Amino acid sequence: MTGIFRASNPYNNFLLIIYAFILKGHLLLGQGVPVETLSDGALYRLFVSVIRYSGDVSGKFFNIVALALLCMQAIYLNNIALKNRFYTKSNYLTGMAYLLITSLFEPWSSFSSVLVVNSIFIWIISRLCVLHNNNRPKSMVFNLGLAIGCAIFIYLPSIQFILLVFAGISIVRAFRANEWVICLLGLLTPVYFFGAWLFLSNNYLGFKIVLPHFMLPYLPYDKLSIAAYILISIGVLIGFIYLQLNMRRQVVQVRKQWQIVFFFTVIALSTLFINADKNVVFTLLFCIPFSLYLGGAFFYPAKKWMPFVLHWSFFLLAIASGYFSSYF
Repeated sequence: MTGIFRASNPYNNFLLIIYAFILKGHLLLGQGVPVETLSDGALYRLFVSVIRYSGDVSGKFFNIVALALLCMQAIYLNNIALKNRFYTKSNYLTGMAYLLITSLFEPWSSFSSVLVVNSIFIWIISRLCVLHNNNRPKSMVFNLGLAIGCAIFIYLPSIQFILLVFAGISIVRAFRANEWVICLLGLLTPVYFFGAWLFLSNNYLGFKIVLPHFMLPYLPYDKLSIAAYILISIGVLIGFIYLQLNMRRQVVQVRKQWQIVFFFTVIALSTLFINADKNVVFTLLFCIPFSLYLGGAFFYPAKKWMPFVLHWSFFLLAIASGYFSSYF
């Protein structure tokens, strides 16, 4: 399978969709409900409420939406790696890795606020990667701030990723105070409109915000989960090592893009200790950078048995977690 997605073939986008249906076909067989947590933002709660009260919505609706989002995210993330030359040769292994990782835990394949904001974060990474040669940088930095502002109203801990935007801008562009101010204005725009709506609807007195707070990470410790932790750690570590070994072969701009990915990883890992929920769904944020690292683990090793064993280990564990979790 790694040999198929290693090739730079446009038809591999279609194969990624088929691959997603194989890994996540159980979503179409059962009834699903949206994951709701204390950290959900007002926009996410409003969307779920509207869908629920608009009529008799089948539980499969949320599963279908989740599956569609995961497929689009995998293809879009892979296209970012392709267009920005994250690896020395074009391939579709990043999309495959994203589908594999998100299949290891049931909440990662369920409709949730974190799944929705993952789409926004992938878009933000794509824009930061091309910001250095953008002809209209002010419009772009405003849109980046606006995207983070909207993400906060979907999933509250997204506020931490404000650091990602400003750090990404400073990595790919020289410091310009006016661009930072414009980005801040974009960030505050959703806050302004939301505050105006609260004031005009006279709801501001009863509005409460659940702020993230420091706590020990909540992670499940059943057999499948422990196997997933070990496998992800091994795969990401192998990929990170091979990426570092091949980093000298990359141009300066690609190295800056990997700096953005690394900074994203650090912020995402901080959510292990800064959150308001006892639910593993928040760790879905890790899947974006981990997929890029894991793509390196599938692509760079000269010994073909390593990506072969790694892929089928992920695949079999994903199948066990999705279809046969009740037996473990």
